[in-house]
Amino acid sequence: TSSAAWSPDGTRILTTDNNGIRMWDATTGKNTHTLTTRTDLLMGRAKIAWSPDGTRILTTDNNGIRMWDATTGKNTHTLTTDWTDSTAWSPDGTRILTTGLHGIRMWDATTGKNTRTLTASTMNSVAWSPDGTRILTTGSRGVRMWDATTGKNTHTLTTDWTDSTAWSPDGTRILTTGHNGTRIWDATTGKNTHTLTTDWTD
Repeated sequence: TSSAAWSPDGTRILTTDNNGIRMWDATTGKNTHTLTTRTDLLMGRAKIAWSPDGTRILTTDNNGIRMWDATTGKNTHTLTTDWTDSTAWSPDGTRILTTGLHGIRMWDATTGKNTRTLTASTMNSVAWSPDGTRILTTGSRGVRMWDATTGKNTHTLTTDWTDSTAWSPDGTRILTTGHNGTRIWDATTGKNTHTLTTDWTD
């Protein structure tokens, strides 16, 4: 198995492996749905994400990004057929962020329509702030913060290669890891407040 994820209510499990992306009943261990059998696991591209309310699923692989009904297992929307690296639901489940060959885009989670393109540059990952008002993007161009309503780049934390990032639970601080180690940033000012290590951290 390449990856696995619990549903928000803990009753179901999603897995990615050589047989594709499958859903399982967490009580009985039975495979209830096979969402897709066409994943690019050798390249590590197959990823899964439950919506916050557990009613929908996003899958990303070499065929792009698709949305599925978590009850029926049916594909309801194909957001893009471009190679997609990562995706994230907004905390309220109304919007979706994706990053890949198409750059960084925002989508309406109900209609599946692309509502905004933040940048055409490819980034590695995206992360919503806990309150859904801000977005972080990471990659070879560093870490940038965006206003989720206007789509404006409000801060560039660093231009160094960055592998991952995470918000603090209260949304006041940001953690980044990459070629220049692990650092903590003030989420209001965008200033680096602490450097935990200067070692390359994945």
